[in-house]
Amino acid sequence: WATKTFAPQKLTGEPQPREKEGWVLVFEDDFNGKELDKSKWQTQPYWGNRYNPGYHYNWFSEEAIRMTDSSVVRFCVRDTMVFDTSAVPYGCGYLGNFPVFTTVHGYFEARCRVPGGNAVWPAFWLVSHESWPPEIDIFEFYGSKGIHRWESALHWGTAENKKRDTRVHKVPDPTEDFHVYGLEWTEEYIIWYFDGKVVRKAKKELQDFTKAMQVVFNMGLMNNEHSATGDFDLPSDFEIDYVRVYEVQGIKEYK
Repeated sequence: WATKTFAPQKLTGEPQPREKEGWVLVFEDDFNGKELDKSKWQTQPYWGNRYNPGYHYNWFSEEAIRMTDSSVVRFCVRDTMVFDTSAVPYGCGYLGNFPVFTTVHGYFEARCRVPGGNAVWPAFWLVSHESWPPEIDIFEFYGSKGIHRWESALHWGTAENKKRDTRVHKVPDPTEDFHVYGLEWTEEYIIWYFDGKVVRKAKKELQDFTKAMQVVFNMGLMNNEHSATGDFDLPSDFEIDYVRVYEVQGIKEYK
């Protein structure tokens, strides 16, 4: 792992314009309706089950998603569900846009406010529905690791030989206000942005990132003692103001 510390400027977290020079908007949701637009989103994970054994303390519940006047809130609530013989105590929100939309390359942007707490694990990521890996984590915040710690990651290789490159970035308190998180993915590089400022650039292993991917937002709970004992606040809210995906003008690589 490598740590990158930076001093970004003009961290307003203000919404960005829809038009971006050289890019064409191909997918968006401003979450302004009274109900989630299910023509764009699935609330059940792409792997087909609302429970993943990798998440010991939460399952993915449609009831853990609500709309406000200007955003969607995916949160975590006490809601026990039994899967096989395991009682899973918390229901958390999940949004994925496969099979409606997948893409190879593009610019991905979301304006969010993430929760804090000892157990919470909000994430904004891209993943292939064909196989895992590949995966690109635009952000993951692990509550018990510190509120100013944002992790970005690449996952590649094969199921038998998985590889991962995670970087840690220090940011202003992401729970106090909305911030704009972006990722530019091309054949030559992948760049992560925070409120319009570059925080990471990757050029290696890009030959493994050729499969179409979907956009995923999910709220989860870490596998730690805080989740086990309920040592965190509920409900725990992860707010999304908007999400947008762009392609390079004149190049159609999305489905």
